[in-house]
Amino acid sequence: MSPDGRLDAKIVRPDDSEPNQVVVRLKPSADSFATAQALASEYEMSVRAILPSADIYLFTTREDEEDAQERLLNDDRVLWAELNRVSRVPTGFPYRTWKWGSQEDSNYVNQRAFEQVNLTPVVGVVNGDGVTVAVLDTGVDLEHPALVDALHIIANSDMISDTDRPDDIGPGTAWGHGTHVAGVIHAIAPAARIMPLRVLDAQGRGNTFVLAYAIEYAIQQGADVINLSLGADCDSRTLAETIAAAVAQGVVIVAAAGNDASVVPSCPASLPWVMAVAAVDEQRVRTSWSNYGPWIALAAPGEGITSTFPLGYAAEIDASPGYASWSGTSMAAPFVAGAAALVIEQRNTGKIQASVAEQLITHGADISALNPLPYTVGRHLDIAAALVLDEPQESPTASYALFLPSVQR
Repeated sequence: MSPDGRLDAKIVRPDDSEPNQVVVRLKPSADSFATAQALASEYEMSVRAILPSADIYLFTTREDEEDAQERLLNDDRVLWAELNRVSRVPTGFPYRTWKWGSQEDSNYVNQRAFEQVNLTPVVGVVNGDGVTVAVLDTGVDLEHPALVDALHIIANSDMISDTDRPDDIGPGTAWGHGTHVAGVIHAIAPAARIMPLRVLDAQGRGNTFVLAYAIEYAIQQGADVINLSLGADCDSRTLAETIAAAVAQGVVIVAAAGNDASVVPSCPASLPWVMAVAAVDEQRVRTSWSNYGPWIALAAPGEGITSTFPLGYAAEIDASPGYASWSGTSMAAPFVAGAAALVIEQRNTGKIQASVAEQLITHGADISALNPLPYTVGRHLDIAAALVLDEPQESPTASYALFLPSVQR
């Protein structure tokens, strides 16, 4: 406190990283854990968590995290060091509830969005059997009657509260987000197992280290597809390298493009080999708030999407529980994640030879006339066309520019 009564602050910065945390990747050594412990002792830090496959460690420090980062960057044992950046659900105008449904699923099953992605010819033919889709989000309502039989709950899957129950709990502005996303995936691929991992709290806040750890853990637990209806800092090497490793293992990663009405690539959607999904309306025209540009892989419905919602939400807002309509690229992404599960089922039976991304993108509907430059959003998801159930598949030739973008701020 200064003599005139003003409060003096040592440092002021935006709420974009976790305080007193630094993520470090060590150079190869005979015993990386011993090296991490030595660093922690020397710099008066502690080791909180590990990404063992990549020698990446999360350190906590009592000093300013930027000072700690600078010291670690100058240490010969360290390959790189970065702040533990915050990840969030995509923000913007569409992130609100539009209307409430009821305890029935009539508003859910019969809505136009599922017809728009050409799901009808597929129902009862291909259903995602044998495929696991991980939903890294705010959790899922574990008691929701529409989802309970599809859920695959794994140990340590609530990475916010550190429990085995990744329940979608509130109150908070993002309460229900993960449940809503899971409902769309289940509608597309009803036989697929949904693996919820809670990486965002009820306000939609998490961090890149937890997100990266959850991606690696989901793969270890058998995830074939990972849905990321969230945003993260594009400077995070932790996240970029974890996703690169996931893709190298054949895991399909789908991410929301973001709701900023911007051409600037967002992360993790714009990271290489991630399928970035933009949102369109019922006319297949980009919504006014969806991000756009050549880095987008696919477009899917994202306006007024009705899906599952936590049953307990009614106690907070005095509305009918069970279903609600939301808008956002977060709602568009799970359409593609569910479709990816269907393609994987067909690939597992030998009926499709192309990669999941190639199959979905090259068989998407051309909507460039509806979304001319610069507002391009890729091709529109067409599930029945991608499955081509009665024809032998040839590996299509695709332009990877759609889903191999450069990473920018």
